[in-house]
Amino acid sequence: RLAVFSDIHGNLPALDSVLADLRGLTLWDGILVAGDIAGGPWQQAVFERLLELGARMVQGNVEQGIARLALGTAPAFYSTSKQYAMVRWELANLSHDIIDLICDLPAQEVWGEDGQAGGVGNIRIMHGSPRQITEHVFPANLGEMTAITREPVLVFGHSHLPWQARAGDRLGMNPGAVSFSQTGFTGAQYALLEWDGETWRPTFREVQYDLVSMAGNYRRSAFWRTGPLARVYLRSILTGIDYLPVFFGIANRLAQEAGVRQRGAGRRGR
Repeated sequence: RLAVFSDIHGNLPALDSVLADLRGLTLWDGILVAGDIAGGPWQQAVFERLLELGARMVQGNVEQGIARLALGTAPAFYSTSKQYAMVRWELANLSHDIIDLICDLPAQEVWGEDGQAGGVGNIRIMHGSPRQITEHVFPANLGEMTAITREPVLVFGHSHLPWQARAGDRLGMNPGAVSFSQTGFTGAQYALLEWDGETWRPTFREVQYDLVSMAGNYRRSAFWRTGPLARVYLRSILTGIDYLPVFFGIANRLAQEAGVRQRGAGRRGR
């Protein structure tokens, strides 16, 4: 029995509520995390919690951005543009050990009995898709992903939307988001994945936590001062509505009106 998390975005109160819920359940055997762990006021503490629990983690697009900046492989404007102020803050507010861990995290990983890839109970975990870390996967395109992988279970993140679907005898799923669900639910989401002797079966869970306290501490944090994107994050957390497309749509329109050349596609924090 495994716990599956994704899209924590440095939200320690949300993660702690999930861990408290998990402790109240029957025994579980491990934690898998499908990326976007950093990117919030308490990102260092979030990593420390997960490491204490022996969680298996992969990079999300947030960790990818941090790693590129740390390794010197990011474009020059990552270091100067206001658009990437949040990435610079994330890098500056993680310990050297955690930065090294982030740089070493794989984009995807296979978990299974005795570590044997391709075994009966194996699970491939990733943030986006097997092809790209920022590609969204839903039931409609699950067949494309099973065609290029062989594991019985594929775990995705990135969309902040919980779902499960089967392509033949293979399972695809997204546990939802620990921080800022996009279903209208204003708490934390995660999933349990249980082997019944024949197949893996997911159970989705939702957990409420103290949003008032979290929001107050969020606004008092240094992360809040990284720019307007931090405010969009918090609004999405408090409403369960994805305001990022609105934000980036307005930002792109204003940039076009001002004649500013766009560099990159914009940093989507999910």
